[in-house]
Amino acid sequence: RQKGWRIAVEAFRRFAEGPGGPPAHLLMVGEGEAAEEARQAAKGQDNIHFLGYQKTVNAILRMSDCMLLPTRFEGESYPLCLIQALQEGLPSIATDIGEIRVMMTQKDDIAGILLDFETGDDRFIAALQQAMEAMRDPQTRRKGSETAKLCAERYDMRNLARSYMDIYERAIGRFAGPGTGPGRGGAGESG
Repeated sequence: RQKGWRIAVEAFRRFAEGPGGPPAHLLMVGEGEAAEEARQAAKGQDNIHFLGYQKTVNAILRMSDCMLLPTRFEGESYPLCLIQALQEGLPSIATDIGEIRVMMTQKDDIAGILLDFETGDDRFIAALQQAMEAMRDPQTRRKGSETAKLCAERYDMRNLARSYMDIYERAIGRFAGPGTGPGRGGAGESG
């Protein structure tokens, strides 16, 4: 429930009913109790689609204009769906909670729109609706997309593996002492 399924449906309803552009569709990916509640809230809306569990989330992101992550889950730390959106160069509308700001920021640019963490449903829904309206602007999406591509470089597997290797080598050097570590004649190696 704290991931924002019902909130997304409510904000999208208001957004879709307002003036301002071509018809929009909301694609909801995933399953669970919160998805069922959102389905009930979306009754009668033919522009809200519940896709259930999907193996090919990146393909869905590729055909989208933006990704929504209206989470208010206080334990939110490092959402995989945000990494996937960044990898696809997709701007996101996400809540400023956990590491989301860091993940979406490159220098002073944001890969989309960050929402303030708001506990009141009405205010949060209004903020999400306003962000959806702002994301209709092609320039906003283009700028968010460019920043998303830059942010995505941090999550490239080669860069991540290199970073982990650097951390391990520093730890080995610090705790094992000089002359130890892989290939350096350390403990456990016969010489």
